[in-house]
Amino acid sequence: MAMEDIISKIKENADAEIEKANSDADSKIQQINDDKSKAISDYQSQIDAKLKIELQQIKSQSDSKANTDSRSIYNKALEEKLDEGFKIIKDNFDEFCKTDTYKEVLGAIVKDALKELGAGATITVNPRDKDLLKVPKTCKVKTDESVSGGIRAVSKDGSMGMDETLDDILDSAKDSVAIEFLKLIK
Repeated sequence: MAMEDIISKIKENADAEIEKANSDADSKIQQINDDKSKAISDYQSQIDAKLKIELQQIKSQSDSKANTDSRSIYNKALEEKLDEGFKIIKDNFDEFCKTDTYKEVLGAIVKDALKELGAGATITVNPRDKDLLKVPKTCKVKTDESVSGGIRAVSKDGSMGMDETLDDILDSAKDSVAIEFLKLIK
């Protein structure tokens, strides 16, 4: 074999190895680029998922605050309207006290109080209502300007009492009305 053949063979082998090395390098470069693209894509997906969760949490918090704020505004408006309505009732109560219906209501309240507290109870009424009462002689009747209507009553021994005044009745009714309105909006 001549020197030229040997050099030619070496050159061919060298070219083949260079070609193989270049091919391997190209494959590795391609694999690195593919891995880099996949890593970037995976990282972007993770960021997108985290952002989506954070945005949903912010939206939920915002919705919750908006609901709370709107309920608070509604409750305040309801409270104001109820106050206005019950003020109208109280303002017109003097007219109601002049009716036979009031006399009947007052009689029913006294009857319930005596049933609950006993015949020796002390009943306190507004001075204008004293003459409307029909109570046993064993009962004590007192007057007090602070009783706007209805009665306050205490058992003979003082162990039990009742407050069936206009203010107490309206406050109880106001709470009941507010509860019913709140049930409607839930």
